[in-house]
Amino acid sequence: MSQPAQQKQKNILPLLIAAFALLLLFYLNSDEVDQQAHQQYLSRISHLVEHNASYSAELLSLNQRRKRSLSRLNHQSKELHHDLELLYQFPSWLDEKQHTELQKELQKLKRQIEHRVDLGERFARARSSYLNSLIQLPA
Repeated sequence: MSQPAQQKQKNILPLLIAAFALLLLFYLNSDEVDQQAHQQYLSRISHLVEHNASYSAELLSLNQRRKRSLSRLNHQSKELHHDLELLYQFPSWLDEKQHTELQKELQKLKRQIEHRVDLGERFARARSSYLNSLIQLPA
């Protein structure tokens, strides 16, 4: 497996672990939970995971095609941040300890997403500079 592919797997693993931890937390407390609200929160987590995968796919696509626009990557980045902000709307059935634990997990997840988006933006800027230099410099 190539070095970039291994790095991408390392970036995705913490996100999946955090999502699993959130799901487990909700499962353990499911007996005292309003099922509709529970499903809605799980749906928010699923959207975050889906947008994370879309962000990865867009980065790979950007790497493969020269004339690819950065607008889709920027859109995916905004979707990730929006999904994360929705997760901060905590379910009402959580007690103070669970609320604190969930908030800590979301803070970790937020840092990971911000780091990942920052790396993606750096890649996009470096790619743009490289492609511009190919246009400007004679071969």
